Amino acid sequence: MAVLKILWFSILTICCLPFIPTQSTTIEPAHVVASTRSSNTSSIRCIPRERDALLAIRAGLTDPGNYLSSWQGEDCCEWKGVRCSNRTSHAVELALRGLADVNSSIGLREGRLNSSLLGLRHLRILDLRGNNFNGTPIPKFIGEFKNLRYLYLSNANFGGQVPPQIGNLSKLIYLDMNSIFQDLYTIYSTDLAWLSRLTELHYLDLSRMDLSAAVDWAHVVNKLPSLVTLNLRFCMLRNGIPSPEHVNLTSLESLDLFGPITEEIGKLAALKNLNLSWNHLNGTIPDSIGDVHSLESLDLSHNEFGGKIPANLSNLLSLTRLNLSYNNLTGGIPSGNQLQTLVDQASIYIGNPGLCGPPLSKICSEELI
Repeated sequence: MAVLKILWFSILTICCLPFIPTQSTTIEPAHVVASTRSSNTSSIRCIPRERDALLAIRAGLTDPGNYLSSWQGEDCCEWKGVRCSNRTSHAVELALRGLADVNSSIGLREGRLNSSLLGLRHLRILDLRGNNFNGTPIPKFIGEFKNLRYLYLSNANFGGQVPPQIGNLSKLIYLDMNSIFQDLYTIYSTDLAWLSRLTELHYLDLSRMDLSAAVDWAHVVNKLPSLVTLNLRFCMLRNGIPSPEHVNLTSLESLDLFGPITEEIGKLAALKNLNLSWNHLNGTIPDSIGDVHSLESLDLSHNEFGGKIPANLSNLLSLTRLNLSYNNLTGGIPSGNQLQTLVDQASIYIGNPGLCGPPLSKICSEELI
């Protein structure tokens, strides 16, 4: 097994295109929330105490972009960002998304989120991404929304330690806490034990969260058997993928990792998308990658891999996208029917002057074949 080491590489150019889950792994909130209303349900009115809670929330926010200008009148179910169940009239979704211009995004008047949010106990979707919360910690009371299925906290300029109370959200299936575009404030976790309680989780994105002290990350993530998408890019991880006898991530389809890669990658039998680009990984590409027969997209570009490309990459019959560019790979390129069908063949291998053979114009000498 190749010995690979990782250097922390924080460069915003590589953050410009954060991982976007493929269509097969994206989970849409509409699947779990009833339509706000239909043409014959216009009589639905919001519940007064929930309207009061929303008004209290608004009072604690700054809104330079007038996102909340519709928050007036009696029927809060008609307000922007609010969705109500057409069966119970309870507010089941609150979306306070920030705007592209951070200076126009929602902020906090008193430096913290108003606990009036707890008046919306029936929320199934809470979306606070992209706001300008100026380094305020994620509130512990978020762990009290026991019906929550989707939680979006990404790039909202939260700061400080992640509250372990998030682990109380036992129904959560989608958790996005990435801070890829967040420069001024850092969120971190020194102990991810809380994460192991989210056993229903399908999608997890902690990209650019500081996990350098969370030595248990691989052990904890391995307790999430329903996980389909895992994004841990730029997290300063210390350990690699769990050892083969303990790998339980049998549902994992998409892995975007900024950390060590080992032969254990071959045990992720359901993996469809693997992105390990810009990792400063060295050594040789593990042969076991060729054992992940479900793999459709493989990106190992912009690393320091050397040696030959594993011949068993030609076993990846489902592969439709491959990027091995800008490494130190040498020798002939493996032949195989599937590899020959990939689009833009030459660009797959560009930046590896030691490679030779079709589809490259460089002819291999006998010692390189």
